[in-house]
Amino acid sequence: MCRYSILAVGGDLRQAYAANELYKMGYNVYAYATPCRTNENIKIINSPNDTDKKFDIIFLPMMMGQDMEIPTPFFPKVVDAKELEPLAEKNALICGGMFKIPLIEHFSALGFDVYDYFRREELILKNCIPTAEGALQIALERTPFTVRDSKVLIMGFGRVAKVTAMLFKAVGADVSVCDRKNDSFAEILGFERFNISELSKHIQDFDIIINTIPAPVLLPPQLILVNCNSLIIDLASKPGGVDFEFAKERGINTVHALSIPGKTAPMTAGKYIAQTIHNIILAKRGDKHDRP
Repeated sequence: MCRYSILAVGGDLRQAYAANELYKMGYNVYAYATPCRTNENIKIINSPNDTDKKFDIIFLPMMMGQDMEIPTPFFPKVVDAKELEPLAEKNALICGGMFKIPLIEHFSALGFDVYDYFRREELILKNCIPTAEGALQIALERTPFTVRDSKVLIMGFGRVAKVTAMLFKAVGADVSVCDRKNDSFAEILGFERFNISELSKHIQDFDIIINTIPAPVLLPPQLILVNCNSLIIDLASKPGGVDFEFAKERGINTVHALSIPGKTAPMTAGKYIAQTIHNIILAKRGDKHDRP
């Protein structure tokens, strides 16, 4: 039985499912400001003052807010990461996603081992699947036409873009790829491809446009050419690659689809996070995790 103690803090349903998975793996799991009340085996802390216990691992969610502010959508108050300092063992592992530099510097200066699980390739690759499925779900819900036989443009051709392109192709869409590179990998996979410098020549041809490029790429000169019946799905992190205000003025249906795994597949996303954290613990602490 693994004796490491983990405190899961904040987060959405991904955090709750991840905490459940970590408990199943044998960890001693507590939760604070996390929606885990359906699992009686996970001990709930209502305030850092509720316990004298110290934890080997502080498990934070995706840090989407301010530098030290922990997202707590299921908790009535904002939690500052500094509140957790008294709960951490000496040399504890502070683990979470999308850490800002001030948080990393703050906890590192206190002697804690800080690790951003969202930088691990294993989690990035796994998250591509629910992200692509979420984009397909949005397309199914937000268009008056079938995805099958629709003309779909994928902007960018990184990890998420590849999986998304293949999924839309699998359901019968006519998929093209637009990126900055001059290689032919997209064409090898069977997609029509053109360089982003040619976007204005082709953009009016597409029913669904999916952007994965985290930079301004769909601006007024391009949006003025988009068919007003088209759907634009932006999968890029904030601020995204679309001028949403101009798109709204033109009446273009746009969706900035952030944190899709947590919205469309929180159970699967939580399992992915839990397995990643387990692997981090093994890598950081070795196999000496049977502590009394």
